[in-house]
Amino acid sequence: MKYLNEHKAAIVTISAVAGFYIILFSHGVTCPIKYVTGVSCACCGMTRAWISLAGGDLKRAFSYHPLVLAPLLLIPIFLYRKKIPENCLKVMIVAVCAAFLIVYGIRMADPDDLIVTFDPKSGVILKMLNLIFRSFKDIGRV
Repeated sequence: MKYLNEHKAAIVTISAVAGFYIILFSHGVTCPIKYVTGVSCACCGMTRAWISLAGGDLKRAFSYHPLVLAPLLLIPIFLYRKKIPENCLKVMIVAVCAAFLIVYGIRMADPDDLIVTFDPKSGVILKMLNLIFRSFKDIGRV
């Protein structure tokens, strides 16, 4: 019964995250991290990669994100995490995180990569800070 409840919780969580992304996407926000910070995240391009994969375009999927198939490897690891020795599980998690960080670093360093970008000026945080600072400047002039 506990095993079934864990799977239900995972399904509810995944559904909630998917619903959240659908709502954001319908309002023109394709990546909440990039929207808020102006900086692409390590998973940037993954949604477009999966859409391309679903359409059978493997080459385009890998161009959007080279680790497009990594989530498929993570599903069985997540489902059977209780049966995997703890040290082995930690190594797998570190390996996946390291792979994403390495790919992210390479893509961030590539000036020709149009998927992963660094533009903090376009992020909501910097825009809000600029608005606040301008307001203080205007108050100081009065």
